[in-house]
Amino acid sequence: MHEVSPTAQSPTESSISALEKPKRNWKKILLLLLTALFVVTLVGVGLYLLIPELTQEPPSKTQKQATPSAESNKPAEYVLLVSIEEKLSAGNYTNGIYLLDPENPPPKKILDNPDYHIFEGEAGGAGDLFSGLSVSKDGKYLRWSKISRIKSSSTQYYARLDGPTIKNVKSIEIKPSVASGYVTNFRWSPDNLKIAVIERVGDGPDYFYKARILEVETKKQLYEFDLSPPAKYKGFGLRWDVEDKLTVFESLYDTTGKQIAEEKTVVYSLDGKKESEGVIYSIHYRSRPGVTVSDDGKNIAVVRKFEEDSKFRSELWYGNIDGSGIRKLADLYNGLDCLNETSGSISPNKKLIIVGSGCADNLEGKIVDIKSGKIVTTKISTSSGIWSPDGKQIWVKETLFENYQGSPNSKTPVSESNYIISKEGKVIKKFDALALHGLVWVSR
Repeated sequence: MHEVSPTAQSPTESSISALEKPKRNWKKILLLLLTALFVVTLVGVGLYLLIPELTQEPPSKTQKQATPSAESNKPAEYVLLVSIEEKLSAGNYTNGIYLLDPENPPPKKILDNPDYHIFEGEAGGAGDLFSGLSVSKDGKYLRWSKISRIKSSSTQYYARLDGPTIKNVKSIEIKPSVASGYVTNFRWSPDNLKIAVIERVGDGPDYFYKARILEVETKKQLYEFDLSPPAKYKGFGLRWDVEDKLTVFESLYDTTGKQIAEEKTVVYSLDGKKESEGVIYSIHYRSRPGVTVSDDGKNIAVVRKFEEDSKFRSELWYGNIDGSGIRKLADLYNGLDCLNETSGSISPNKKLIIVGSGCADNLEGKIVDIKSGKIVTTKISTSSGIWSPDGKQIWVKETLFENYQGSPNSKTPVSESNYIISKEGKVIKKFDALALHGLVWVSR
């Protein structure tokens, strides 16, 4: 219909108006079309979402329980390289470097040690054993030692890493001009282009120590210098965290006479000039503290065990690598008749430290918050752990002894297991016991 004006019209005007084409309201028509289009779209989307749900067969209760979340289906970011002694048959063992995938155990050998042999038909008394694995800071190189008990010597090896694949193996041995000694304390430079080692030269009371610095690719020696004169029961450790400086740990542990336990850091330039030194501790008691260095080389954790008023105590301290700023974080174990040396392990982000008891049954590990000193107790008895690069997981070993009277050192372990635990101390995965001599986490 067309609209009629409410005003009076003559018959002629009315006839003319009735014969004209009506005028359309285009705004209303467009609005109706848009509304219809919106309704059709809405119905289509609803059917698209609803039809798969209607046609899919519902899972059974068993299927619902067995289906893990997407996060749990995600493969582990890291795998482990381990040096172990593997039993092939009675009295028959082998040694080398193995790949241990937490999602697919047991370990699988990827590099054999052809010089390995055992004494008296049992592992643990081995000669020429691969041990002590470590990875360069950029994750591109793997390092390990081969210890010879017959020759009383140690050879250092390193190789390129392509994921967990080992390539282009090289070795650093005692120099041919040296009659006896060994190479130890292998460290990478911050740029991963150079290597520093400590070389012990000689036997008996006349031995001394040298630092050697070499190129990674060519093994060309760049520097060599003598360390501080040796003393009875003196040992050396090494860190390389600043490009042009080496930090040497000098430890003295004399159980005779004064019963001195002392450790200090000495900083050298690469050409052997002594630049500074600081004392971490110097104390009189019969247990040497365990000292651990953070990944960035700036901080240390010290586990101190001692006897006080006929009672045994264990404490965790934390501070700077030069011995400054040392503060007590926590009391760990009290009343335990055990002074075995125990070290902590600092997480990569320097927020947590895990410490094992180093002793016997029913002594769970402790995970300590560096900022607050708060302690979380692990669910298993553990020695010190090895952190994953992201600081979320820890590899630990549990050793259980028989119930004992007195020192656990006189008892033989009755069971050993390995675990991966979370930073909250909860068990993630348990592994069969491994005759383990070295372990590192690497990218898958």
